[in-house]
Amino acid sequence: MKKRTILIIILAFILLLVALLFIRRFDFNNSTFVITSGRITKELHYYEVNNWKYKRKVNEFDSDEIEIFKADYECYKEIPLEQYSAREYYTDDCTIKDNKEINIEPDENIKNIIKLVNKKNSWIHGITIIKHNDEYYAGVLLNVNLWDPYELYKYDKKRNKLKLIYTFDGEEVIGIKNK
Repeated sequence: MKKRTILIIILAFILLLVALLFIRRFDFNNSTFVITSGRITKELHYYEVNNWKYKRKVNEFDSDEIEIFKADYECYKEIPLEQYSAREYYTDDCTIKDNKEINIEPDENIKNIIKLVNKKNSWIHGITIIKHNDEYYAGVLLNVNLWDPYELYKYDKKRNKLKLIYTFDGEEVIGIKNK
């Protein structure tokens, strides 16, 4: 009888965990709308991404006004592993360009984002910084052989941290809209 009770408690606990995992997948109350473009096909996709890193396709929408900045190679160039601990994550010769390919003077938020991205990833192939209202996002294209990952992060200015929103495969974020 005791074994049966323990088995029922364990089974109930497992069912509760599965239910919680299933529910969070469909919790889109505090989500971000993104427009992506296929890196090869240039086909547009419209998604809603929630806090649990799940996405779903949504109807076409217009992006809010955003500013897009690109970091040049000097901002994230690879260095030999033996020098990694002494790596300087942002240098004065790092160039940031706007949508019109004009060099801009990066603000502190952009410099902090580049430093944080470099600390998180070692296989960076490109960094895009998106300014939406007073919020910043970082799109990081990774240099990986078997797939084409593009990680979208949201920058928390108060805590100076990046939070991964979603990792897209073969797509690049070109628009953002908040609920």
